Amino acid sequence: MYRLLASLCFAFLLSFPVIVQAQTIAVSNAYGFETIGNATSGGFFLTIENTGDEADSLVSAALPENVAERVEIHTHITDDNGVMMMRQVPFVEIPAQSTVEFRPMSYHLMVFGLKEPFVAEHHYPITLNFEKAGAVEVEAMIKSLSKNTETKEINEPQNPDTATHEHMH
Repeated sequence: MYRLLASLCFAFLLSFPVIVQAQTIAVSNAYGFETIGNATSGGFFLTIENTGDEADSLVSAALPENVAERVEIHTHITDDNGVMMMRQVPFVEIPAQSTVEFRPMSYHLMVFGLKEPFVAEHHYPITLNFEKAGAVEVEAMIKSLSKNTETKEINEPQNPDTATHEHMH
C-alpha cells in the first residue's frame, strides 16, 4: 500500500511542468554619491547585463525601509527648449545579449525619503525587480563627492551648442 501511494504521489508531481530559468541578469558597479547636509534624496548608478536570449525589464527597485521611503527609476530628458529634466519611467528594457548603464545624466535610481545621509564608503543593499528574472540583490557603495571626477564633469557648465546627451533605450 505504501509503495502504491508513493508511486501515485510521484506520478502526480511529475505531471506538473518544471520551469527552470537560468539567471541571465548580472549587475555590476553599483554606487551612489554621499549626500550633503539634510538632503532627503540621493541616487544610485549601476550596470545591468542581460546574457539571455530574451529581453527583460527592470520594473522597480527598493532599499530597506530603515534606509529610505522609496526608490524610483528615472532618466533625463531634454525638452524642446533644450532644458534637461529628470523624469520617472515605469521600466527600463534590458535587450537580450546587451548591457545598459545607469550613469549620471542618464538612467539612474532616484532615492526619496532618506532616513540618514549617504556617507562615503558605506554600503547599501538594493533589490532590483525584473519582469522575468525576478528579484536581484546588489550591494552599492557610496562614493565621496570630493574625490570623484565624475561629479565634477556633470556639474561643469556646458555650452548648449556643443553639449550632447544620449539616451540608452
